[in-house]
Amino acid sequence: MASLIPAAPIDHEIKPCPTSMLQQTVLDIEAPLEDNEKKEKGICLTWKDLWVSASMGKHGSKPILQGLTGYAKPGKLLAIMGPFGCGKSTLLDALAGRLSSNIKQTGEILINGNKQALAYGTSTYVTQDEILMTTLTVREAVHYSAQLQLPDTMSKEEKKERADFTIREMGLQDAINTRIGVFCFKWFSLSYPPESI
Repeated sequence: MASLIPAAPIDHEIKPCPTSMLQQTVLDIEAPLEDNEKKEKGICLTWKDLWVSASMGKHGSKPILQGLTGYAKPGKLLAIMGPFGCGKSTLLDALAGRLSSNIKQTGEILINGNKQALAYGTSTYVTQDEILMTTLTVREAVHYSAQLQLPDTMSKEEKKERADFTIREMGLQDAINTRIGVFCFKWFSLSYPPESI
């Protein structure tokens, strides 16, 4: 079985996707991120011969990902594209250690070349789902999330400082008082300043 194609210099070459679950094509893009053009610092994530299947009870198991191999380098953009239901989110869940208990995973996931166990909460990604309360501002949503998710050993002031730091790191200072959005139609939301309500 062929492997996932690693990021390569921008050549706009379209290559066939490697697994039977991902029947579309993959466009390899490598682009330096703004502040990471210095020496490669950070984490290189590599996956080798990654298989994921879902238990179907008495009916055996259903393969979701089949023999994927690839890597994501620090300071580089890696696009994972494909149609709905082809396994993109499952791949990300496997790489982040977020698979549910009825899902079986085999293969290697390496961090900077070392095999390490990935536990829920040690790595993550931003999902495509809107899970934030759309009536909150950016500040309120991040502070609310910090209060709920950071450990009880942290004081409220420490959590507030962490939330403010996160807002700055994400470059959201200009939108800090902007409401997240209003759900209008499926897959469509509007965002506007609170004073316009």
